[in-house]
Amino acid sequence: MRRSKKIILIAWGIAIITSIIALVSSCIVKAETYTERELFERVVEAEAGNQDMKGKRLVAAVVYNRVASEEFPDTIREVLIEPKQFSTVSNGSIYGVKVSYETKQAITLEEYDRTDPDILYFNCGFVSGEYVYTYKGHKFGR
Repeated sequence: MRRSKKIILIAWGIAIITSIIALVSSCIVKAETYTERELFERVVEAEAGNQDMKGKRLVAAVVYNRVASEEFPDTIREVLIEPKQFSTVSNGSIYGVKVSYETKQAITLEEYDRTDPDILYFNCGFVSGEYVYTYKGHKFGR
């Protein structure tokens, strides 16, 4: 009985590892370099550090969706440093944040499974484009 439990656990482990490898290999958009990833983490923390996991994921989704869109630059870094897009980049507040584990986790989760694949904008006030919904003080739009 004990041996069969070990075999079952090993089989489950192999299945989980195989699933993770499949998810990683199917990723469409992800940070190209460590510095790009660090910039991304800082922006999400600065923009949504006071949000829960979903709020952080929605901000990360905006960035990933922009990279995938023909309307915006093709890399995460270019999307983040584009003039007049992310106030936390232009005002330098990204350099005063300590990135939480939850923020890093939110970005990783969004990398593989978008909370909302259609949103392209967010703000605490006016949203460019078509307004979609508000979540915890952020307004999201297409």
